[in-house]
Amino acid sequence: MALVVGALLVALCLGSALGVVLTRPERPELLRDPEPVGVVAPAWRDFEDARTVQVQLTRGPAASLTAPDGGRLTVWQCHSGAELRTGDSSMSIDGRAVLSLATTIPLWRDLSVGDTGADVEALQQALVDLGLDLAVDGRIGPSTMDAFVRVVAAIEPSSPRPAVVEAGRLLWLPGPTVRVSECDLRVGEQVSAGQRVADTDGPLIAAQVADTVQAPAGGARVLVVDGVRLALDDEWRVSVAALGELAATDGYRRHIANPEAVPLTGTAALDTPLRVASIPPGALFGVDGERACVASSEGNVLGVQVVASELGQALVTFEGAEPPAQIAARAPGGLSCR
Repeated sequence: MALVVGALLVALCLGSALGVVLTRPERPELLRDPEPVGVVAPAWRDFEDARTVQVQLTRGPAASLTAPDGGRLTVWQCHSGAELRTGDSSMSIDGRAVLSLATTIPLWRDLSVGDTGADVEALQQALVDLGLDLAVDGRIGPSTMDAFVRVVAAIEPSSPRPAVVEAGRLLWLPGPTVRVSECDLRVGEQVSAGQRVADTDGPLIAAQVADTVQAPAGGARVLVVDGVRLALDDEWRVSVAALGELAATDGYRRHIANPEAVPLTGTAALDTPLRVASIPPGALFGVDGERACVASSEGNVLGVQVVASELGQALVTFEGAEPPAQIAARAPGGLSCR
């Protein structure tokens, strides 16, 4: 009897031990030893290279505006705080629209084909700043006249084609966008050529992203202020043609009202997002500045351009070759990045 009881106790102990072994919970996934990764698939995404920036403004001195010709003011869109922009029209004299134009030299004479001089060059540059394509060579030719006609037609489509650049039809602005501080005349009043019609604050003549950083991602860039996209040149300056749009933003108005306390900020980004691959930085080898190499899963060496790094990953574009489906997760030894 004792032998039977002993055998039962042994069997019970063995069963309990076996049950513990069989019912032991699996090791949590996060605590498991990682399996070595040999290859990875690049993760593709659009990259805008967006960054918050401060904008530095250059404003000219306060100036007065004068009537280009005599007659009765039939249109004068003038009030304190009004913004006058180059290429627009805010005035008509005797029913003829007057073109507002920002030039480095006020135009003091009528210009026709064949005329030359510094005032001609100033006119041509003003037309280029408005986005028209012509040479700034200081000589009035057919292309200059055609460009001027297009600008005039935009403000008064029904007007006949002008044969000359008539100085009496141009309201000179000291900058691409000026803000009126005080108006001297009202609609319906008589005005004489050269008579003061308004005073302005210092005009906005340039805007540039301050403290620019090296940006490997190539391509045209824009500055976004209050949702308004403004073209930037290679020096991170706002294009002259876009200064009026910048001056119309609430951010600009708040800044000029209190420039010391309220900085003008925006977002600088690529105009067209760049398609980049996100890869482990350890996959790169032969790094030389912005250029490096990776190895495909077949061991082929592929050149890449390092655009940026985010969240522990390198963002790259592949040079010339068809991007591989997989690359070596770690740079293999013995390969040369040529």
